[in-house]
Amino acid sequence: MSDVMDVLDITATPARVPAAAVRLFGVPRIDPGGEITGRRAQLCLAKLASPPGRIVPRDRLADVIWEDRLPKSWQAALRNVIAEVRAACTAAGLGPAAVESAGTGYRLSLPTGVGVDVEELTAAATRAEDAVRAGDPTTAAASGVHLGAATRDVPLAGLDGDWVERTRRATVEAVTRLALAVGEASLALDDVRRAEELGRLLVRLAPLREDGYRLQMRALLESGNRAEALRVYEACRALLAEELGTAPSESTRALMTSLLSDEHETPRAPAALTPAATGGGWRRALRYGLAAARTSWEARVYEDTAAMARRALDVLAAAGDPDPAGRRDLQILYGGALRVLGDPAGTELLHRVWEEARETGDPDRMADAALAFSEEATGSDESHLDDDLVGLFQETYDAVWPGEMQRRTRLLGHIAVGRTWLADGFGGRRAARNALVLARSAEDPALLMSVLTTARRTLTGAGLPLEQAGLEDELEGLAERFDDPSALTRVALWRFLTRMESGDGAGLEGLLETAAEHASGLRSARVQHQLAYSRAAVAVLHGDLAAAEALTEEATASGHALGLPTFFVEGIRLVLLATVREHQGRLSELAPALTPFDSPALPEHHAVAARAELARVLTEGAGGTDLQQAAQAVDGYLDLYTRSGPTMVNPVAQAAGLAGTVARLGEEARARRLYDLLSAHAGTGAVYTHLARPVDHALGLLAGALGDNALAADHFATGARFARRLGAPLWVERCERDAAAL
Repeated sequence: MSDVMDVLDITATPARVPAAAVRLFGVPRIDPGGEITGRRAQLCLAKLASPPGRIVPRDRLADVIWEDRLPKSWQAALRNVIAEVRAACTAAGLGPAAVESAGTGYRLSLPTGVGVDVEELTAAATRAEDAVRAGDPTTAAASGVHLGAATRDVPLAGLDGDWVERTRRATVEAVTRLALAVGEASLALDDVRRAEELGRLLVRLAPLREDGYRLQMRALLESGNRAEALRVYEACRALLAEELGTAPSESTRALMTSLLSDEHETPRAPAALTPAATGGGWRRALRYGLAAARTSWEARVYEDTAAMARRALDVLAAAGDPDPAGRRDLQILYGGALRVLGDPAGTELLHRVWEEARETGDPDRMADAALAFSEEATGSDESHLDDDLVGLFQETYDAVWPGEMQRRTRLLGHIAVGRTWLADGFGGRRAARNALVLARSAEDPALLMSVLTTARRTLTGAGLPLEQAGLEDELEGLAERFDDPSALTRVALWRFLTRMESGDGAGLEGLLETAAEHASGLRSARVQHQLAYSRAAVAVLHGDLAAAEALTEEATASGHALGLPTFFVEGIRLVLLATVREHQGRLSELAPALTPFDSPALPEHHAVAARAELARVLTEGAGGTDLQQAAQAVDGYLDLYTRSGPTMVNPVAQAAGLAGTVARLGEEARARRLYDLLSAHAGTGAVYTHLARPVDHALGLLAGALGDNALAADHFATGARFARRLGAPLWVERCERDAAAL
């Protein structure tokens, strides 16, 4: 990164970088005087300082230092490395106690006022972005003082390894975020020279990202260099065409259109779209509103998207709706943002826009409105899908011109997820594979990454682990090539789930930590929500029920804060708590919480599953209350399972959980039916929301109910082996106890 110093006039910034004892830009060291010469000690310091105050397990620290070359006596070797880091702390005046032994790991504890340069830069980037969104460009611009150190040295200079590369990418991402926020602030303060310089810096740091090109174009346009701004656009277009085989995004093309128009003022930061800024008439309001709202949408700042689009829509309404197509573009952004924010008015607006586009023969905006129902609104949550919405996707797909490859491919991906979610496994797989064919032929990596995500989710629901694992490898390769932390996070979480499905409990915590590291620069509450649930599942597996319960409640609170559907958030909570209570012998406590889920207002597979789960709670927890009600609920669930096969809800886990209930009901035909359904999954785990239970434990209960104790003993032994490999001691105990009771 040292070659970008000529882009920034750092000396022009009057503020001073705050003192920071730990330096990770350049060779890792502790200032003043705490030089570290050994590569392993440098890696150790960097890991402990990312961030400080967190306990790093000894085995994870060793993995970072030695990777796959772990010495036989690595514990002793690690103590020597820690001693070298403590010596550097002493030389810098922090004392050896700055590196503490804490449980199974080590922690770097820094006194108040002593920081880590990378952590301070990342925090500055967040403050600057928040200030830009709040309309405070002066505060945002002041954060640019941290860019000086960031552009003089490469992060973790001289070091290599997987963790180093991930950390370096995350650091460069933080530098990019800070430079973009300071650039937007500079434009708002009419410091167009600095904005242009920061735009050039962004292009050097991330030549395939368009933010830097747009910032340069806007700064050049503000300074009157319209021809130079057009040259920057052409450079962006040519590079994307050569490297990725794709065209610039809609935001960049919209800016290009403004360069060629008679009124060629350029949109500034979203916060700059005030009533005064729209005084140039409705055309300027439309151009400003679309550019600002799209920028906020791409940055996933949905409150700003809604605000910018709403203001521009008010101006268009006052002018008598002079541009219906432009108004629909704004309404799609506005409706999509409201939907993400949990406002049902967003769904109603998107439906109106879609209907209007269909009536006026506008298939492109039909597609944009349809995609706004799902693209960002729900992430990995399919709970919004129903037959009508999947039908809307299908009708839109049929209406869109075949040459519109991106729109058609993305629509096909949503059709795949929708059909699988609605129990049409064959239709879902067919649509997913067709979407993959289109995406690969388009040679558009961003589109392919999106479709790979869709296809993997579809194949997960279809129970095709080998095929989904191949998609994970393909997505990871693309994500690493284009340095996409969001995709890398998804891959780590998928590998976590795949490993649980295969019964391999080794390294589950490491995969979650890898996902957290990739996600550290995303500021995604949704990812943190998923990580909390995954950590709760690991706690259940390892028998730490108190931690599992606390993590479950934390994840539930974050799910409600995100505005996810209540039945979806509470349903996952009950799945996790049911296993905790089952191990505790307190399953009947959940009956009142389950009753509201037995509702005709929910999708059929949710309502039937809840009814079956309620039957399990009543029969197992209370020793059997209404056996006729339980039998009806179980039969309804088995009918759904037989009719639909594996869906995105993954009924294997729930069906396995019903084995005890079916055994208690004592009807041989029902036990045989469930045994036959589950026997295809023998030797595996039943995974639901990252929660595994040995299928063979359920098969053992059913075989016992059928009077075949020898077969039951074999199943319990297989279940115990699976649970032991997975690291689930409570399931080992359950299998052994039930085998002994035969």
